[in-house]
Amino acid sequence: MKDAEKVCLISGRFDRPHPGHIRTLQLLGQRFKKVLVVVLDHNEQRYPVQYRAQILREILENSKGCYDVVVNKYHFGQISVDELLKFQFDTYAGGNLDVLSHLEKAYYSSPTATCRRPIEFLYVDRPYLFESSTERLGQLVRDMA
Repeated sequence: MKDAEKVCLISGRFDRPHPGHIRTLQLLGQRFKKVLVVVLDHNEQRYPVQYRAQILREILENSKGCYDVVVNKYHFGQISVDELLKFQFDTYAGGNLDVLSHLEKAYYSSPTATCRRPIEFLYVDRPYLFESSTERLGQLVRDMA
């Protein structure tokens, strides 16, 4: 199956979404049929999870590609295979090698691994082009309009 026919899942705290996050999501949106953005809900975050998810929704609605932004309480570095499989996707993209390693190992070493369709685990380098600031984020949004 070609990437243009696949659904890509990417998870993260996005606390607070900055241009590096947005650029990564836009690149994935250009490559995949759909990008499922999972915003992680952790107690130690600076900004409420619904606020972070809404910012991403508003920015991505002006970007090329098909995006779905959802909230999840499980950190993907600790998520179970059963919880992972509740998401429908073909490729998991991430910039955290520990999380990618955990997911790939958990997915392919579980007792029912041979019964499942293969999932690609894709490392994406984090293109942090600017500092995380409201001014830069606002500039990016204006440039996209």
